[in-house]
Amino acid sequence: MIGGVEIFKYFKRNWKDLITILSVPTLLWFLFFLPANVKESMILHKEYQYGCDLFLSHYVHETYDHIIPNVLFYLVFSFLLYSCLSKLGKEKLFRLIFVVNCIALPFILSFIWIPVNKYFFTTAQRTCGFSGIVAAFMGSFVFSYILFLKVKLNIDEFYAYLSSIILIAFMFTVIYFNVSSTEVIIVLIIVLCITFAILLWSTYKFIKSIKEEAKLRLIRLSKKRWLVEILPFFHYLLIIALSFALFPRDTSRDSSAINFVMHYFGFILGICVAYQIYAWMERRQKL
Repeated sequence: MIGGVEIFKYFKRNWKDLITILSVPTLLWFLFFLPANVKESMILHKEYQYGCDLFLSHYVHETYDHIIPNVLFYLVFSFLLYSCLSKLGKEKLFRLIFVVNCIALPFILSFIWIPVNKYFFTTAQRTCGFSGIVAAFMGSFVFSYILFLKVKLNIDEFYAYLSSIILIAFMFTVIYFNVSSTEVIIVLIIVLCITFAILLWSTYKFIKSIKEEAKLRLIRLSKKRWLVEILPFFHYLLIIALSFALFPRDTSRDSSAINFVMHYFGFILGICVAYQIYAWMERRQKL
């Protein structure tokens, strides 16, 4: 993809991008050290909302074991996203994705969280934390990796996105769905089998869409045939690994719960938003 030395060169040339990325952890830590009563006014509650909490709740953390993983995962995936898009010469695309993920998505996720936690997953009375936005950056990185494969191997991106979304939904269901009713279990098994069949079909179409000429050209350039061969399969290993990070089996944290539903929607929106921004930029270039 891109080496550490190359990343340094990119940031040396575009130092404003580095400052932009690091501004988020700076804000998170600043809000973390505010008085507890001030932070409470920023936290989103299921039964009532102030307005500003729809946005600020995603930047507020109450404990070190909450904020530290979010900051670390954010830094890892924001740098990976930037490095991948920089390698493709699309730094402007990164900046637009960054703005939407950090400014627009908090509101969207809040409007999703309120009805979901009011009518479906009713255990959480309040929510805060940057993990939904971190999940969006993970999804955006998956988008950037698919874009990388499209540029380098000329893949059919439709099947790549389809298989990605089906795989993350499949992993979400397998990890969390727990029922005791025999009838529901039978229905669930049937649905999972159908979903898995569609996943296999879309994965097959994705792998078959790789253009042999593009593959051979990339092998000649990289001089690492084994690396080029595993690039498409690494895409699925990445999503499976991200699934276990996004959807922990133990969802308890102090008196609240890890909002795994927010993680799921954040990840899917991260892919979709990044793709829509990219498609919009491509249409503008053709005008």
